[in-house]
Amino acid sequence: MIASNSISISLFDLSIALGFIGFALMFYTLSINKKAIGKLTGVGFLLFSQLFIYIFISIFSGIDDINSKRKKVREVLARSDVKVIFNGKLLDTVKTKEVVTALMTIDNINAHHSHPLHVKPIQLISLKDTLNLEIGQDSDDSTEYWIFSGKNETNEIGRIRTFLEFKNGL
Repeated sequence: MIASNSISISLFDLSIALGFIGFALMFYTLSINKKAIGKLTGVGFLLFSQLFIYIFISIFSGIDDINSKRKKVREVLARSDVKVIFNGKLLDTVKTKEVVTALMTIDNINAHHSHPLHVKPIQLISLKDTLNLEIGQDSDDSTEYWIFSGKNETNEIGRIRTFLEFKNGL
């Protein structure tokens, strides 16, 4: 993000602006001023196409980020010293094993026009790492739970299916 005292422009905003300029240049050279075809059309095409390249790269880098977060969750869960704090309460050994088993199945489950309910904090603690996650029950499927990294419901890293009752506590 480019920032100063009063101006804040994201790379996406800049990419959209350049794409619009590129489209306008192509439209101008191809429709209005056919004598200017050549360099201006090429420049317009490059500016316009960079928008699609930016979107493509953004999508795939986001996927890589989600996969690396899932991998990190699985690494912490696989440690023998992992402790689980759910909604501020340290879980006993039996409940910890149940939660670890459920969370190890975190994956990409197809969306189906639902949303998370009863979002609760869950902390995975080992000697090496502490991960702060959130878990929320799906609004349509009571056995499906959304997993978020951090304390922000926009950072979904996957979903699990389990019969554990996270919404009312464990």
